[in-house]
Amino acid sequence: MDKSVSLAPTFKKHIDYFDLLRTVAIFFVIIIHCVAMQFTSLPVDSRSWLVANFFESISRWAVPIFIMISGALHLGKDRDLNTFLKKNVLKIVIILLSWNLIYGIVGLIYGSSLSAFVQNVIGGHYHLWFLYMLLALYLLTPFIKTIIKDPKHLKLFLLISFIFGIALPELADILTILPSHLNNVGLGLTHALDSFGFGKIIGYSFYYVLGYYLHHKKLSTRTIKYFYLAGIIGLLFTFFATWCFSVMINSPTVIFLKDLTVNNVLMSVGLFILAKHHTSKNIISNLLIRMSKYSLGIYVTHALALETILVFLPTMPLYLDIPVRAICCFFICLILSFCLRKIPILKKSL
Repeated sequence: MDKSVSLAPTFKKHIDYFDLLRTVAIFFVIIIHCVAMQFTSLPVDSRSWLVANFFESISRWAVPIFIMISGALHLGKDRDLNTFLKKNVLKIVIILLSWNLIYGIVGLIYGSSLSAFVQNVIGGHYHLWFLYMLLALYLLTPFIKTIIKDPKHLKLFLLISFIFGIALPELADILTILPSHLNNVGLGLTHALDSFGFGKIIGYSFYYVLGYYLHHKKLSTRTIKYFYLAGIIGLLFTFFATWCFSVMINSPTVIFLKDLTVNNVLMSVGLFILAKHHTSKNIISNLLIRMSKYSLGIYVTHALALETILVFLPTMPLYLDIPVRAICCFFICLILSFCLRKIPILKKSL
């Protein structure tokens, strides 16, 4: 780390680059869900699959960025446990219960079974996994704050969580799809990591603490440029590694598209630093910043829009279909979120 780097904790009620990142990130979350089926179903030697891979690759930083923002906000605030539990943990629980029930009811309307309804209410719709993971991080927040009070412990936590939550799991995934003895090494490494029992939460904790760390760090111009270069390398690696490995096994692979990968860390850090140092006031950025308060509403409703209203969109070439579908979904959910926030009983679930 550059010697000119120093900690400088500062907090405002609204941080412009966080708001900007939220709005842009939720759009790319929608992109991910628009392209998912095409990515897994198209032949990997087709041009359409390359288009799907492109949109997948440029979007995969979105979820880590949300986690980094949450860590920057919650790990840096000095609040008592009861306030945190009531304001943040309880809010996530209310959102989950509300929207699990809503999606369960919608499923019944569209003909799903009672058992599927029960599963939806308890386990949530596919896209609501993020809230379960965020709830786990919130519950761990008081303990993480205790660990990272000491700068040395903070760096040690980042190192350990990166190795066991990001780097080694990705290495194991890569080795598993390679031929011969390397495959056995990958399977063995996967088994060893499972035996450690960290699970995915250690990897998501890495992003959580990393967001706090990067938000408070003053970086030299030279260090910032290295982060930008790392972000570009991460993006290019994601696209080309996904392409090459998918062609090699003649089947789409999501190894490099997972949240918990080294290449995704590089992309996410590069974009986080870019937004931190280059968010300026202009018409577009001001509009995006103002939209950010609806990002949660867009998140919880976008699957509903994709599965109901947007199925009636006409078929288009994939390079048009994905962005058009995502843009339509974004603005439909933006309007829906705006309207739902006007209803007092629903405001707490958005």
